Amino acid sequence: MSLRLRLAATLLAACSAGGVLAQPTTASAASGVTPASDERERIGAERRAEELRYSARRAQCYQRFAVNDCLTGEGQLHREALDAFKRREAALNDAERRQRGEDALRRIEEKQANPPARDLPQEREKNRQAQQDREQRNADHAAGRAATAAQASQRRQQFEDRQKAQAQKAAERAQRRTQDAAERERYERRQTDAEQRRADARRRDAERTKPPAAPLPDPAVKP
Repeated sequence: MSLRLRLAATLLAACSAGGVLAQPTTASAASGVTPASDERERIGAERRAEELRYSARRAQCYQRFAVNDCLTGEGQLHREALDAFKRREAALNDAERRQRGEDALRRIEEKQANPPARDLPQEREKNRQAQQDREQRNADHAAGRAATAAQASQRRQQFEDRQKAQAQKAAERAQRRTQDAAERERYERRQTDAEQRRADARRRDAERTKPPAAPLPDPAVKP
């Protein structure tokens, strides 16, 4: 799973943790296994998988052109993933606290099932207001976690775009160096060929303008 998808899954799990914990099933309660314990086990497994992914990506960074930038980016993403796990755990804690508050409120309401008529509406209004306040705080926390996850995804995309741009520039520079070397080789070869042609031309001109050799003396003529 890519980091972007995993961060989205982290956000979804964190936002839904409160609702899952608020409605435990009879079977899970009877067996002693709660949604919170299941979620904590999932978080632990995902944290271990993240550590393995981080080690593998760090090793891959040393195969890239911009090693330091890659290591810095992967370190930042690793920290963001760990922060996401912490936020999920915090969401579990919030949901558990909310569940305990609801249980306490339910017990209070059960104890006060037969209060004086003049006290019952006021107490119920107070309890409803407290519940609304808790729900608002949970909604604010969920919105903050959603914004953080979205920013992490955006930073990841920006980092990958920078890596691609750097790799593209490096490839273009390498291609230009290869082209320049080939062009220099062709130029030098043309210069050599031209010099050879000039030398051949000078040699032919010299042969054409060379004076004829003097005739040998006639042996019949006495000096």
